[in-house]
Amino acid sequence: EEKFGINFSGDYTQSKGYRDYNTSKNWHANLKSFIKPNSNLNFVPFVNYSAGNFDLPGPLTEKEFLENPQQANSFSKSSKDKGSFSIISTGLNSSFEITDSIKFEIPTSYNLTKRGYDNYGYSNYKFHLVESKPKLSFESDLSDVKFKSFVGYDFTFTNYFGNSYSDIERQNEINAYNIIQIENSPFVNLSF
Repeated sequence: EEKFGINFSGDYTQSKGYRDYNTSKNWHANLKSFIKPNSNLNFVPFVNYSAGNFDLPGPLTEKEFLENPQQANSFSKSSKDKGSFSIISTGLNSSFEITDSIKFEIPTSYNLTKRGYDNYGYSNYKFHLVESKPKLSFESDLSDVKFKSFVGYDFTFTNYFGNSYSDIERQNEINAYNIIQIENSPFVNLSF
């Protein structure tokens, strides 16, 4: 419709892989919409989800590779090394046309990524990512010269977590870290 729209898509893929013990399964779902209450306002909310799991056939020695490049590492195969991931991201992109020549945009988003590996130990990784990038733009014609300017501020916050365990049940933690990264990037752009 003129003031509202919605789109949904999804897919599933599965592969046996090139090597032995190398199967993978992945699925994705995306939901996006737009809401336009009037000609000056526009909102685009979205949410995406991805997940999957995969076998880890492990590295080969040069001799093993020359014998059969498709074989799995015997230790990885017998230990049933595997991995998994899930990613969810959501956000809202908003734009306001204050006048014909002035526009204000506020794209914001959040992402949560989780990964787990069972190979040569057991580990989990997770990170949160928050972004906001407001921008004010001005565009005008000065006589025969086109003038354009942007003023904005990019903010990113990321929090990384990692844990390693000695057991597949992930009860006995042997290593952990927590890293925070913050980026602040104001900018001004003028063009003629």
